[in-house]
Formats: sequence, structure tokens, C-alpha cells
Amino acid sequence: MLKTHLQQAHALSCAQDSIIKGSSATMVVQNMHLHKLNDALYGQETEKTSKHTFVIDSSKGQVYSDDTIHEGLFAQEERKKALGSEKRLKADGRAAKKEALAKLEEEWKRIKIIHEEVTRIWKAECDRLASEGFLKKNWPKGPICPQKPKLRRPGMGPEEPKII
Repeated sequence: MLKTHLQQAHALSCAQDSIIKGSSATMVVQNMHLHKLNDALYGQETEKTSKHTFVIDSSKGQVYSDDTIHEGLFAQEERKKALGSEKRLKADGRAAKKEALAKLEEEWKRIKIIHEEVTRIWKAECDRLASEGFLKKNWPKGPICPQKPKLRRPGMGPEEPKII
């Protein structure tokens, strides 16, 4: 009877050891999967473009050969050139807009000077009419100040800024 109880206890102990080993293995696999998911999530949240040379695309399995490396370098140089040309275009656009605004400001100053002169002539005419005894309702209307010129919106015509 003692021998039977020892055999049953041994079988029970082996079964418990197998269960513990299985659960430990499951926990190891779950931990590896959790680390992989965390890396993927963190990588998506903090993904930034690198300014370093990047030839190998690590998101795909690849076979490396001289041609693929050469094509990767060529594509990278093309991307750099495209980004550089975009930057130059934006800088040229900003410079052109700044220049156009300066021209419009000069035009506005000229318009204001002309309006001040016209207003001065109108006041002189009103003073002359008042001294001659004309009724105020018969005096000429005062000059209207023109609106400040604005840049045309893109797509409204030629590239040169127009006054509207």
C-alpha cells in the first residue's frame, strides 16, 4: 500500500512539474509577444525620418546584392534632391511674396500721397466757393480714398501680383 501511494505521489509530482513547465513556457512566449507588440507600438509612435544614409529597408526581408544596394542609394539621393528642390521652391515663393508685398506697400504710399494732394485741392476749391457765397449743398463731393491694394490669390491670373 505504501508502494502504491508513493507511485501515485510520484505520478502526481511529475504531472505538477509538467504543468508548471508548460505554464512557464507559455509565460515566456507571452512575454516575448508582449515585448514585440510594445516595440511595434512604440516604433509607430516615435517614427522619425533619419538624415543618415539608409540603404536597407528593415521592414521587409531582403536578399542583398550589389544592384539592390546601388538602387537603394540612388533612390535615397533622389529623395534628397526632391526635398531640396521643394525647399528651394518654397523659399523662392516666400521671397517673391515678400517682394510683391514691398511693391504693394510702395504703391499704397503713392496712392496715399495722390489722395492727400487731391484732398488739398478739393479743400482749396471748397474755400474758394465759400468765399464766393455758394451754398454748401452745391459744393463738389469730397474725394474718396481708394482701397489699399492686395495681392491676388494664387490661380487668379499671371504670377505677377496685381492690384485689385
